[in-house]
Amino acid sequence: MRNRLLVLLALLMCPSVMAADLSTAYQDALDNDPVLAAAKEANKIQGEGVYLALSGSLPSMSVSAGKGRTEFSRSIDISDPTFLPFSEGESENESWSVSVSQSVLNIPALINLFSSLERKKAADLNYSQAEQNLIIRVAQAYLNVLRAQDLLDSTIAAEQAVQRQLIQAQQRFDVGLVAITDVLQTTAAYDGAKVNTINAQGSHGIFFETLRTITGVNYDEVARLSDDLPVAEPVPNDEEAFVQTALEYNPGILAARKTLKASRLDQRRNWSGYIPIVSVSGSKSFSRDPLSFLGEETTNQSVRLSVSLPILQGGRNFSTIRSGGYQYQQAKHLLRQEELTVVRDTRNLFRTLLTDVVRVNANRKAIESSQAALEATTTGYEVGTRNVVDVLIEQQRLYQAIYSYADSRYNYILNALSLQYTVGTLGAEDIDEINGYADSDNPVKQVMSLSGTGS
Repeated sequence: MRNRLLVLLALLMCPSVMAADLSTAYQDALDNDPVLAAAKEANKIQGEGVYLALSGSLPSMSVSAGKGRTEFSRSIDISDPTFLPFSEGESENESWSVSVSQSVLNIPALINLFSSLERKKAADLNYSQAEQNLIIRVAQAYLNVLRAQDLLDSTIAAEQAVQRQLIQAQQRFDVGLVAITDVLQTTAAYDGAKVNTINAQGSHGIFFETLRTITGVNYDEVARLSDDLPVAEPVPNDEEAFVQTALEYNPGILAARKTLKASRLDQRRNWSGYIPIVSVSGSKSFSRDPLSFLGEETTNQSVRLSVSLPILQGGRNFSTIRSGGYQYQQAKHLLRQEELTVVRDTRNLFRTLLTDVVRVNANRKAIESSQAALEATTTGYEVGTRNVVDVLIEQQRLYQAIYSYADSRYNYILNALSLQYTVGTLGAEDIDEINGYADSDNPVKQVMSLSGTGS
């Protein structure tokens, strides 16, 4: 008894842990998702390309210095009486030099800089798309957890209902009201229901793990979404308006346009290789060496204006021009493909969303119809006008209708977000809007073991 009181006091003293909601999952994903992190680094790499391109138009400078010691010895012909027969010693020498060069006219480098700036803009747009894609991935993983819980709830309820039906059939058989066939058929239905529950439990854990992969956090429970979440048609209810918005704001299309512009600049840069490159350079050097025949100290300085024009590089320049043309044509085709894909997805998602609204309302009514049908069939079975198979079928239809209703709501939410993603206007505020209907008082808890609910 004492131990139970201690455990109870410990539980009361522990702070309550709120179930993670959709906004929490999204914030964790922003911090931990490796896909988004890799996209961020890729954007930084492209940003460095701008500085590399800029370096071709900026001055370059090099400095060198050195210091050394020289030991020497020399021998001479001893037959010459004017020189000593042998001389040896050591000396120290030092030197330094500074050189600076600056391009005065370098059209290829200038065009390359403009091309790099366009590619950096494309990289920024690709990263923006990766951020929006993260919202879709988090929402899909989160909703799949809720979907798996609704499936599990449905299978458990179905299993419990069949179990009650089995007990009732056994009791009716014991008093001779039904044949053994009813008991056998109900037993088979009960065994099938237990298998469905076990399968649903397995899927439940899988989807929790999928959410963990994106967020980097293993949640014990997540908040459900309230039934108050509105299911409405897209605003404006105009397919063409969404298509035009997508063509204007979709990051993938905008990035493809920037890439096309950069490819056009690259093509011009390749042709500009036949324009002379003019550069000016200057250098100054100093050396001190006692053994130098020029003198112990020497200072040199020079200024040079140079002009270079590549005429023939083994055919490399011609190949580069042709390659640039192919890349430009490729970028045109990729842009066209992106536009066609986005228009197709926008139209399909818009129409699907309209269907989702109708489907959700129809599934809600199907629950009411299935409930009424089950009650009528159960009454018929009790008075002997219907058999147990009819009851089992109606029970299955009811719980399938309940799950279908929940499933259609999740499809609606995900398709609504996907439409915003395709259009290019998806943002964190859309997550917060959905999260406003989170119900932390009715959480989905992670299933830690596989077992049926029946005995």
